[in-house]
Amino acid sequence: MKVFAKFLFWFLLASTLCFGATAYLSARREASDVEANVKNDITALGEGLREGLGAEWSLHGEPGVATFLNSVNAKRSDVDITWDRSASAGMSAAPSTTIDDSSGARTVRVVIPVSFPNGTGGTLVVARTVASQGALLKAELLDELWVMGALFAVSAMLAVGLGGALIGRRLDQVVEQARRIGEGDFSARLVVTSSDEIGALNRELNSMADRLVQTKSRLDAEATARVETLEQLRHLDRLRTVGTLASSLAHELGTPLNVLLIRGQALSAGDVAPEEVTETGVLIVSQVAKMSKMVRQLLDFSRQKQDRKSQVSLAEIARSAALLLSSLAKKNNVVIEVDVEEAVSVTGSPEQLEQALSNLMLNGMQAMTNGGELRLSVRSAMRSKKPGSPQLLVGIIEVRDQGPGIAADDLSRIFEPFYTTKPAGLGTGLGLSVASGIVEELGGWVHAESEIGRGSAFALHIPRAM
Repeated sequence: MKVFAKFLFWFLLASTLCFGATAYLSARREASDVEANVKNDITALGEGLREGLGAEWSLHGEPGVATFLNSVNAKRSDVDITWDRSASAGMSAAPSTTIDDSSGARTVRVVIPVSFPNGTGGTLVVARTVASQGALLKAELLDELWVMGALFAVSAMLAVGLGGALIGRRLDQVVEQARRIGEGDFSARLVVTSSDEIGALNRELNSMADRLVQTKSRLDAEATARVETLEQLRHLDRLRTVGTLASSLAHELGTPLNVLLIRGQALSAGDVAPEEVTETGVLIVSQVAKMSKMVRQLLDFSRQKQDRKSQVSLAEIARSAALLLSSLAKKNNVVIEVDVEEAVSVTGSPEQLEQALSNLMLNGMQAMTNGGELRLSVRSAMRSKKPGSPQLLVGIIEVRDQGPGIAADDLSRIFEPFYTTKPAGLGTGLGLSVASGIVEELGGWVHAESEIGRGSAFALHIPRAM
């Protein structure tokens, strides 16, 4: 109704100005007409008196003239009639009109020369006092304002009644429909009963709701397909990591298998003394448990699971990933150090966080072709994703390597899918992209910094669990 209220305000204001201007001009014209009418009235009266004076002079002489004038003055109290016998000589026979406002009152005076048959005569003066031009204008303006007020009231009632019915209620329906659409409810439709602008707006809102329903369906389908593709991509990335670990695991399994083979041959040949049987059995059991643990850990990492979000300790994620990649690190002469500065918990999927961290660690190990130290640090801090954006309390797992570093041009693109700085055959360019996608789903981000000759550091920033 705000639009209608504004329309009504400006409509009534414009109407008031128009009515006021019309009333002022009408009152001014009426005031001028009153003065002209007075002039005509007393001029006509003077002409009639001149004829009457001539008749009275002929019949009764000067006493008759005086009696006649007294009688007229008595009957016409609104005018002042005087007779001057000494002022007729040399005057024109035509009446003359003057207006005198020197005394404060506005007096219209008509002077009419009168001649009698015997050559004598005089001057007849007819005067009438009228209101001033301002007083006449004020009186007429008050009358016009009363009429204008009545017209204004009628116009206002019509504007309110018709405007509310034709504009106000219909606009309220449009606003309510827009609110429903904004809240995601596309089921309601407006009834189109007219071909005016509001009817056209109703049709466009209905059409927009139809298009939004179609767009929502398409986006839902695309989102579902995108989630499925991301899950497949993450699983493939996990399998790639498993393939990298498998070659290292084969070497790690070789030593326990050789121990089992030698002990088994000794047992079968009877070369083990009775007092050593128990010791041999314990050794065999421990080696089998060690191999089983390594294989189970690798299988758990490669298995595609339904992601579940819960409170996760970043220290446990760091230690688990370090243990998973320990055999590969040993093969590449890399020492993994885990530094937990404080206990930090976040809300997320343990499997996904371990996958994201493993990707960063693999990149670090592959960067250190001559071996070195790969340091994991766990802490929390107040950080912002971009300069100027609000700061968040986040848990941080940082992976710092001693590799050759990354050039600035490459550093700005390393999170792009399939972009890699590794030699052919050593990388797919998906590890950092997958890690970044996992962390962003949790409301966090991955920060990278590097300097040629001084290694690189990649940090997962994840909002802390409250």
